[in-house]
Amino acid sequence: MLGAGSEFMSMQPIVTTGMRSGIIHTNHAGYAVAQGDVVFTEFGAVRKRYTAPMMRTAIVGEASAEIREFHGVCLSVLEAVMTAARAGSSFASAARAGEAELAPLVDRAFFSGVFGYPVGAAFPPSWVAGSMFIAADNEAILEEDMVFHLPICLRKPGEFGIGFSETVRITATGAERITANTLSLKEILL
Repeated sequence: MLGAGSEFMSMQPIVTTGMRSGIIHTNHAGYAVAQGDVVFTEFGAVRKRYTAPMMRTAIVGEASAEIREFHGVCLSVLEAVMTAARAGSSFASAARAGEAELAPLVDRAFFSGVFGYPVGAAFPPSWVAGSMFIAADNEAILEEDMVFHLPICLRKPGEFGIGFSETVRITATGAERITANTLSLKEILL
């Protein structure tokens, strides 16, 4: 990111591996990546103090059926929130759309409850630009050109976490991607 022109980042990249990927906002702690480990990353380059964060997940080896299931639900939640997050609708309605897609894993996965948060001009130690979260208890109304990071990360504590996200701009027809994230679960075969 620095080589491509990023300025000083608002938040350092998050890289978690193995069972630590199942713990929210932790780091790699020097853990050596092993066969079968999930590798979760969250990062955002900065240009003129603006950032557009992204999450990606890979696995060293072949993904288990459960990891594939978590990945599929993660993408369904992300798509549902992007479709429902349109100007004139409530933050809560977008969150409820995400909750409906989360239903198959609600008893097995930890999810923070935040389907999106505002981003824009950002300074360390965070890229979060305010407290208007896309969450089920927020009845505020979405407006055209608001920008949000949609951090959809589903964790099985003590085992793994699967996270993918997009940074989006709110339009009258739904959320428009600003980022061009790779949403496939990358399997790294050694």
